[in-house]
Amino acid sequence: MKLYREAKKMNCTPIEYVERIRPIFNEAWRVLDIEYSRFIRTTDRSHINVVKNLAMKLYESGEIYLGTYSGLYCVDCERYYTKKELIDGKL
Repeated sequence: MKLYREAKKMNCTPIEYVERIRPIFNEAWRVLDIEYSRFIRTTDRSHINVVKNLAMKLYESGEIYLGTYSGLYCVDCERYYTKKELIDGKL
């Protein structure tokens, strides 16, 4: 959701936005001396297939199920909060 929001601000798609900011991460990996043998994007077909297979295995084992979900979720924090954690009734 955060990427979507930022892309919308830049008047582009989320994929286009990620392409624009990718050099920042590449430079960070270089500065931090982090090496990798393969750069995988979540939009890569191989990644999509692995995630689909994993999700199907989790579904078949009962770990993923249909239901009604609710909660106090903060997109910016990327986490759920309890009512006790609210300050002035806000996340």
